[in-house]
Amino acid sequence: MVSITLFVSERFVRTQSAATHLRVLRFVSLLALAARVSGALLVLAAGAMHLWLYFDYFHRVHVIGVLFVVNAAVAIVIGVTLLLSPHPFAAAAGIAYAVATLGSFVLSVYRGLFGYVERLNGPWQAAAGGVELAAIAVLLPLLVASMRSRMKVRGLQAGT
Repeated sequence: MVSITLFVSERFVRTQSAATHLRVLRFVSLLALAARVSGALLVLAAGAMHLWLYFDYFHRVHVIGVLFVVNAAVAIVIGVTLLLSPHPFAAAAGIAYAVATLGSFVLSVYRGLFGYVERLNGPWQAAAGGVELAAIAVLLPLLVASMRSRMKVRGLQAGT
């Protein structure tokens, strides 16, 4: 009778362990989906701000105005890609978009860009910068996690 009880309890523990593992996997999948959607919305928000700024003022600024429209178009493509695809390339594109946008802003403040020098502070600068930093903060862990899971699947995890 002892061996049967031990077997049943062992089986129960295995079942509980599998169920817990399944719950953790579901939670991680849900968290990754939330990060992807949040990152997409942040990238789309940054693009929308640039489009608004184009119509508000930057349509008058040579070259820079066109770059604001290009920025908005790229944000739409990346944002939609993030919504539709869990591929790490989408997260990497979102990060690259945010870093390039922030880098261009910093360059335009300290060196000027195509003859235009921007101010460092202002409500739109802070809003756009904050949204782009938030996009990086959300998408970077997503990219790392998705790359790690891809490496595990392929059996190429570093350190093994």
